[in-house]
Amino acid sequence: MKSKTSTKKNFEKPANLIFIITFLWGVWWFSIDRLYGFNHFPWPLWVMLAWGLGLVFQYFDAYNSSGSSLTQKEYEKLKQEHGQL
Repeated sequence: MKSKTSTKKNFEKPANLIFIITFLWGVWWFSIDRLYGFNHFPWPLWVMLAWGLGLVFQYFDAYNSSGSSLTQKEYEKLKQEHGQL
């Protein structure tokens, strides 16, 4: 059984991000009507904005959350398991 974090890390690799964003820009590029000019909004910008916002929230959750309280809870749990209370 894979842990939640190992599955989650597969989507966080920069190569995956670059590949997917490049693919979406390619879809947009080949689907626009270049005969009449570039008057369509580049929708991959919305995907990039949403993905970037998700990465920002993920960063703040990982590095600016109350991780010390979680560490303390885990320490207390381990002490109880080993009978060193």
